[in-house]
Amino acid sequence: MNSKKIFVMLVSVLLGTAVFSQETLWDENEMPCQEYSLGITTDAQYSESENAYLGCYGTTVSAQINFSHNNENYEQTIDNTNFSWKVLGSNGTQIFSGLGMDELSEPFEHGAYFVTLATTDANGCQVLSDTLVLYISVPPTFIGTIVTHSIYLGDTVELNGILVSPDEWQIDMSSVSVNNERFCFNNGENANVEQSSCFDFVGFAPNLTITSAEDIQSVGVNMNHSYMSDLDVYLQCPDGRRVSLFSQSCDGAYFGEPSDLDEPYPCEGGLVGIGYDYYWTEGENNGLMSENCTANAVPLPSGNYQPVGNFSELIGCPINGEWCIVFVNHHAAGYGTVFGTELNFADNIRPTISFQNTYGNEMWWEGESILNEGYAANNFAVPTTIGQVEYRFSATDNFGCTYDTTLYVNVLPATGIEESAENEIVIFPNPVNNILNIKSSGTISEIEIVNALGQVVYRKEVNSYSTVCDIDGLAKGMYVVRIYGMLTECTRSHFVTQRNFIKE
Repeated sequence: MNSKKIFVMLVSVLLGTAVFSQETLWDENEMPCQEYSLGITTDAQYSESENAYLGCYGTTVSAQINFSHNNENYEQTIDNTNFSWKVLGSNGTQIFSGLGMDELSEPFEHGAYFVTLATTDANGCQVLSDTLVLYISVPPTFIGTIVTHSIYLGDTVELNGILVSPDEWQIDMSSVSVNNERFCFNNGENANVEQSSCFDFVGFAPNLTITSAEDIQSVGVNMNHSYMSDLDVYLQCPDGRRVSLFSQSCDGAYFGEPSDLDEPYPCEGGLVGIGYDYYWTEGENNGLMSENCTANAVPLPSGNYQPVGNFSELIGCPINGEWCIVFVNHHAAGYGTVFGTELNFADNIRPTISFQNTYGNEMWWEGESILNEGYAANNFAVPTTIGQVEYRFSATDNFGCTYDTTLYVNVLPATGIEESAENEIVIFPNPVNNILNIKSSGTISEIEIVNALGQVVYRKEVNSYSTVCDIDGLAKGMYVVRIYGMLTECTRSHFVTQRNFIKE
């Protein structure tokens, strides 16, 4: 096995940049790697309480890479670097990779994501990132939001916004990881070659570690192999520590039923034999494998067995990260196949990922002639346009994401009042501060101003085509002015129309 050099670097904290530990790996026999730094940036905002980045649909995630030693031995660029993104979400793990792919273009739907990045430069030198935790806001619903469907010009529209917050978003991440990648033992090659089947755990709480042997419920493998005495099997945790599961014993007994046709290389030709299920557990088991194997060329029965070492040797190992089952084949002529592996943590440390989107007072209406500015779920408007008038109700959640719904009001021409050239009535300004002007093409006999409670708060006799009303003493709010006109010199007045206005 080629020896490797490992360099550990830290990416400094920048605005919107996560801090990641990294490993740069290279072969001793090749040109030395030019160290480079890697970070993952996002326009989502970091939350210390959630220990995650909080974003909206369309949030971007990109690499921040600095080739600080470029051209010392070879050229490093974004375009000649391969980017491999791993995104774990509720739909499983997705891989996005390619040369120069320094940004994820796929939009993140609502939910929780765990994003990791591996980059390989032009000389084959690799940098690995830790995991970026990203929560994407869940949209609310606006069921029940209504506006006055149809009004006459000059009438008031009621705007009633209803927002239903989404339920808590939650997913139980499995504490069991299965790797179904099949591989043959390194038949015919050098002895003592290590081969690994690995798992990448990212969904557990940050900084969670193994605290007891019981935290590792079981390690499983479906496999066959000739001559158990040729093989060592280990469980390796993310910090590199190992515990021995099986150590060269049982002489010529077999794991499972390996194919001996065309040996010593049957696996390469598709002759893979039959795999048996073997589990190592600290709980109920059949004892050590060495205590259960029988004669040469006879398979060890499937079942639960005690590891040679003790899982307590891994206390303190981080749970998030890469765990591997490592196989060391000590004889070049040994043959067999691994069909799949499994690592199962205890249910009590099963990761549950959840977050809640909430809404405070950041709700508002937008549209023509809104009466009350500022945040309010309920409002009024007096549209001045005939036809379909749009009103939009919006709200912003605790992630800073804004959602809205749009409704329409049908504004009809005023009817039932004489607003022809013979009797045109205008009030202005609207909204008004202190002086309200009223003009009419006919004689106005009297006006009344009514508040939102239906109380007459101002009355004035006019007997003229126009008048001014000093309303400085009225409270701010919405009012209705009723306008009366002369029928004849003997008939004092009759109701003509009314207008809405806002007192600022």
